[in-house]
Amino acid sequence: MPIVGGRRKPTLAKHVYANLSFFQWALADFIWPVLIR
Repeated sequence: MPIVGGRRKPTLAKHVYANLSFFQWALADFIWPVLIR
């Protein structure tokens, strides 16, 4: 990933990471019961 707009990049990366983390937790919540069963 090329570093573009030094000031904006960290914010954008943080935003994307937060969304990814939320999606990951939602997915885990959906999959865990299936795995545990």
